Amino acid sequence: MVGRSGQSCTQVVVLTKPPQSWMVIPLGESDHPESGHFDDQAEKLFSRSQMKSTWFLNRRELEKHVTAKKELSY
Repeated sequence: MVGRSGQSCTQVVVLTKPPQSWMVIPLGESDHPESGHFDDQAEKLFSRSQMKSTWFLNRRELEKHVTAKKELSY
């Protein structure tokens, strides 16, 4: 895997029952340099050619990794 420039998000989906999926964001999940999530994906995953699970259709596993929730009303 080689990352050069620009923004992208690679996602791999395996169509099993239930489906499984993994993703990698080349830099981080935040555009704010002071955030702990500014370049965490690059350091911990992308530079090591690793992906992280998106827990697609696996709410129980996803909820183990939630750090905050925000409900939007409109």
